[in-house]
Amino acid sequence: MIAIAVLLFATADVGIKVHLIPYLTGIGYPPTSAAGLFAAMFVFSAIGSFAVGYLADSFGGRLMLTAVFVTASAGIAALLGAAHFASIAMFIVVFGLVRQTHLLPLVIGESLGIPRLGSILGFLALFATIGFAAGPAIAGRIFDVTGSYSGAGVLFMAMALVSALAMRATLPLRQETSAWRRSDTTLRDPQGRASSTSLNPNKNRNFPCRLHRHKCITARTAKPRRDSRRPRCTERPATTIRC
Repeated sequence: MIAIAVLLFATADVGIKVHLIPYLTGIGYPPTSAAGLFAAMFVFSAIGSFAVGYLADSFGGRLMLTAVFVTASAGIAALLGAAHFASIAMFIVVFGLVRQTHLLPLVIGESLGIPRLGSILGFLALFATIGFAAGPAIAGRIFDVTGSYSGAGVLFMAMALVSALAMRATLPLRQETSAWRRSDTTLRDPQGRASSTSLNPNKNRNFPCRLHRHKCITARTAKPRRDSRRPRCTERPATTIRC
């Protein structure tokens, strides 16, 4: 889901940046004014990078990146009315504040952990690069076919919204791990190798799945153990069957 969000938002972001000045000059803005608005967007990007990072410390990377994508979609919607200066000013401020944040490592740490952070960032960079190449080509093709950038703006706005949905669908690392453990019903030996016996009693009905008083049936020994001093298992195996 993170890769989908990265791909779609990279496509929308670069597609807009590359074609922003041609779009503004095409609807009547002087080239110098269009270039000045484009430069102002980067000024707000510097401010937004700090502000969004500060808020992410309080609200978390996943939630903030979802908010970034939703806000960017609203900014792109304002761009569609850029013939009015108030709309283009809103786009420059809103989209500029959120278009360049550095929350991805934080999101990866929250959802996937940090042991493979470098590998995951490299993998996601591949999707971002595809988006960087596809965005300008998509916007240019739409303009060639329709003679307007409105279709590209609507498409990029939808991409930003889908990126927000994909980011919202990611789970924290604790929930990801819990879901994986619930789905993994394969017994493993102390070395981590999978056993032929399943923890699911429906898959192996001959496997004893009962917990008697003062007795413990384990997956490793399948033998009851009794402690004469305390009514509990004397040996704590790697996996215990409970019904």
